[in-house]
Amino acid sequence: ALIMRYSLIPFWYTLHHEAAMKSKTIVQPLFFEYPNDANTYDIDEQFLVGRAILVSPNLISESVTVHAYIPADVWYEFQSGGRVKTVGQFTDLNAPLSKINVHVRGGFIIPMQTPGANLVLGRGNPFVLLVAQSQSGSASGNLFWDDGDSIS
Repeated sequence: ALIMRYSLIPFWYTLHHEAAMKSKTIVQPLFFEYPNDANTYDIDEQFLVGRAILVSPNLISESVTVHAYIPADVWYEFQSGGRVKTVGQFTDLNAPLSKINVHVRGGFIIPMQTPGANLVLGRGNPFVLLVAQSQSGSASGNLFWDDGDSIS
């Protein structure tokens, strides 16, 4: 989970920049993106990071599954890259405490970077783009990256 977190630093950094400059949310409930889907209204144990990443954590230590809702859209498993077949409904996901269920929404490009020993050393590593194609085969995304020092 820590490697995933640090590899997503460029994505998080971009989201924070957009939040500061455009008053966008960084983490949001599912109904923000799916206001016409009544199934999303009462979900309080899943969330979206930006508009592209769906997180369905296991919050019960005795459980090895999580009952999660996958909105009707194209979704890919973050770890395997496999396309999710069950969408638009609730499903039970394998969720031992060692695993966080993360899905990437089709149509988005997630900027990533191989983590370094710390954030400063990691800044020099090359970027990796995780491309999650939509149904039509398209995807788009943003990356904000500055020099890490100046404030201009």
